[in-house]
Amino acid sequence: MTKRMTKAQKAALSNQRRSAKPVSLAATPTEWDRGPRTMAQDVRKVIEPVMEWDEAKQKEVPNPNGVKRARRIDLVEYYFRQDRIDARQMAAGKALAAAWEATQRSPEAIKKVQVDSTPDHGAIAAMQVDRIGRFHAVRKLIPETDWPVLESVCIRNASVAQVGYKGPRFYVGLTLMCDALNRLADRLGL
Repeated sequence: MTKRMTKAQKAALSNQRRSAKPVSLAATPTEWDRGPRTMAQDVRKVIEPVMEWDEAKQKEVPNPNGVKRARRIDLVEYYFRQDRIDARQMAAGKALAAAWEATQRSPEAIKKVQVDSTPDHGAIAAMQVDRIGRFHAVRKLIPETDWPVLESVCIRNASVAQVGYKGPRFYVGLTLMCDALNRLADRLGL
């Protein structure tokens, strides 16, 4: 059984409705979804504005809507952002990493679907040999004494502590890494 409202209750409800204030909507949130915010997920993650090309200014400018993007950086760039290495050393480390990463890529996707023909395995093999050859050209520039540190930081994306420079010897490992990157930059002509 439903209970009926009395005249006094109806009048009170009507007065409540008349005195209600307009609702204001909050502004669009500026915090975009950047994934989980745990310590493990935040390791070497940077949040930066999305850049767009502005034809009038002929340069990249931040997105006008304030959109931001999360990106994970490698150890070489991390050391650069911490001012532990300079731009030249970072370029040498990135060149070594890019040469290694090229050997790990599969052949490019077929641009057009060709049902009538089989893939040209000779061309695929030649492309992979070329990529491996470019890595070995860079690798030949690195002395054997520098290789463990550069392999750890540039290729495996691991700290110098992973090759034995732990604790108080960590800074010795960083110095060796900086010297090795300088030698590589000199040999690469950077």
